[in-house]
Amino acid sequence: MLRFYNDIYAYLLKNYNSDDPRWASICVVALIHILHLSLLLLAFEYLTHVSLLNVKSKYYSLLFTIPWLLILFNYYSEERSRVLLQRFNQKKRAAQMRWGVMSVLSIFVPLVLVLVLISKTSMM
Repeated sequence: MLRFYNDIYAYLLKNYNSDDPRWASICVVALIHILHLSLLLLAFEYLTHVSLLNVKSKYYSLLFTIPWLLILFNYYSEERSRVLLQRFNQKKRAAQMRWGVMSVLSIFVPLVLVLVLISKTSMM
């Protein structure tokens, strides 16, 4: 499972054009993590009718997001980023492009499913 996110990170690191591609790639991977976690929590709520996200303010999510960004920033250190990028560059071009598609799908598919589940759970 971690290899999935590592390959997405390596693809983003290689292809992201910004001042700090490492930080931008970490933010995108964190967004994907948050979307996957939201999808799991909403699916659990939809299936069991037990709300795990019953909070009055959505700002509580910052209590999770900011530390998670710091954890990812430490995990994807300069050295690990270099190793992941070297491993990623050894893949064939078609495999590298597949990870580009996976990074886009990893954002939009969970986002659509989260929105559908939110609308379904709010109707209950």
